[in-house]
Amino acid sequence: MSPEREIVNLWLNRRGFLTVNGINAGSRVVDFVAVKQKKGEPYIMHVEVTCSISSNILVEKDRSELSRLFSDKNVVKAVEGAISESLGRPCSYEKVLVTNFNNINLDDVNIVKFEDVLFDVMNSMDKQRYRSQTVRTLQLIKYLLLSHPSRLSALLGMQSVHKSMTSPAKEELIKELLMQETSKRVFRKQSNEQLLVELLRISSLKQPERLAKALEEILTKRSGSRLLNALMRQKGVKEVLKEELESDRKLEQFF
Repeated sequence: MSPEREIVNLWLNRRGFLTVNGINAGSRVVDFVAVKQKKGEPYIMHVEVTCSISSNILVEKDRSELSRLFSDKNVVKAVEGAISESLGRPCSYEKVLVTNFNNINLDDVNIVKFEDVLFDVMNSMDKQRYRSQTVRTLQLIKYLLLSHPSRLSALLGMQSVHKSMTSPAKEELIKELLMQETSKRVFRKQSNEQLLVELLRISSLKQPERLAKALEEILTKRSGSRLLNALMRQKGVKEVLKEELESDRKLEQFF
């Protein structure tokens, strides 16, 4: 079984499904027939898996091939036969395609994003010993790579040919991280103030007008007054004010 199918199989099992996989359907093989009890009745799915790490855009000529994964007469016969053999009677079933393709829509087929499946599996991954090499690989990634901040940061920030994220995706990732409560707690710490200073130094807020407008949204009347008093005590600010006042006096004398 391929790694992506093994991941989907684990995902189905953890959702309470019993699975039959690799069902012979003539020239084709059915990935899964998954069964569980739901409100006292059997809930059945025919699940197919297709993934690509080179592209998430489906080529139009492949759409009909994906459709035949569910509509081919030999496939339908094999799925119905597996259901009857397992439950002792024919039953209706849901068709599910697990894929990473974005631009896909098949009649009577529910599309499940493989990324969502992978996230669910990784999120619930524990430290038990598993015989599956695929599951062991996921454990190594989660507990040895993702838990190491500098390695994870370097991997996501890679600019090489084999980079894992595009620039827009990296920007979206940073925004998502900054919106998390964990990030907000980090920036509340006084020890991280210098990091905020560096970020402001390279941001658009280094422009005085933008900074003033941002402070107006952040500060209350009372805290704004305290800020002004603190600024007045700064040596650099005093010198700037002195120069401004001298310029004003010269202008008055001129007129």
